Formats: sequence, structure tokens, C-alpha cells
Amino acid sequence: MLSNCPKCSKPIEHEDFLFEVVCDCGCRFNPFMLLEGQATAEPPQEVQPAPVFSESQAAFQEIQNFGETLTEPEPAPATAIPGAAPATRPAAPRMAAVPVATAAPGDECPITAGDSLPGYSIDGYGMPVSTVAEVGTGESPLGAAFLSLWQQALAGGGNGIVGLRWVVLPDGARILVAGTPVRLSRSPA
Repeated sequence: MLSNCPKCSKPIEHEDFLFEVVCDCGCRFNPFMLLEGQATAEPPQEVQPAPVFSESQAAFQEIQNFGETLTEPEPAPATAIPGAAPATRPAAPRMAAVPVATAAPGDECPITAGDSLPGYSIDGYGMPVSTVAEVGTGESPLGAAFLSLWQQALAGGGNGIVGLRWVVLPDGARILVAGTPVRLSRSPA
């Protein structure tokens, strides 16, 4: 291994496992602990160009714009793939806002982490809702979090929640819960 002496800049050949090298000028130095700006005898490495993530950056910008404006961006014009049939996907129905309501004991409150609820059909989707609540004690430690989420869903016109997700916060005493309110109707039995 070659290292330059920090005092006289003379290249010194030494074993690569030595932590102290002695130069002819009397300087002792650790070749692995050179000060910033000191040159080494090793050839400079070729600088690689930074990778281009334009597609990822465009997707991130779209998400950021959506979050800031809370509106959906205009769909980009589709480019046809030669030989492929055009894919059409119906737009998800939206819920109409209704006056703010409160959850009362005994109200039916269907909530699931899945994308659907057995026995129900989904008639519309609302904007996702979330809340941070204290983890309680007793029979229902997450009851306050679910109640807050349910009240937000009702306020937005929903009568159910799908896609429920939760994260215990680092302090261990609070939980973040989120889900998508939906307008449900009972499926025929």
C-alpha cells in the first residue's frame, strides 16, 4: 500500500495492516487517519454520474402536489402500447358529504383492514382519515382511536371503513390509525 507522508508528501510503501508508518523525515502517521485535504498515493477513483430517477421524481412530485392541494391531478395522456388492447377502468364512485354526525353506542361500525366487507357492497369511497390516540387500558385499549376514526368517517358521509392501518408510535403510549371511509349498503342475503 502507498501513502503520502503528511509532512513531506513523500510516497511511502508499507503493509496495508500497519496503523503507524514512519517516514524518512521522522514523521509518524496513521495512513488510515489522514487529515482532510491530504493527498494519498492511491489513484483517484472515477466519479460516477448521479443516477437519474426522473420517473420516480415525477411520481413523488405528483404525490406531493396532490397532498398540498387535496385534489386529484389531471390524468396524463395515455400512450398506446403496440399490439395491446386499451385498458379501461371505471372511476371509483365518490361519496357525497353529509352533515356531521356522531357515533352513538349501538351504531353499526363495520371496520376492516381488508378491501371489502362481507355482506356489504361499497357504493362510494371517501378521502382517507386518520387519528392519533392514546392506547388505553381495559377491555378496549384502542377504542378511543377507533371511535375518532369512525366519527371522521361519519362526518365525511361514510358508514364503514376499509383499508384500516395502524402504527404504534415510538413512545409506545399512542397509536396512529388510518383508513378509507366508504358508503356501504347491505348485500342481498
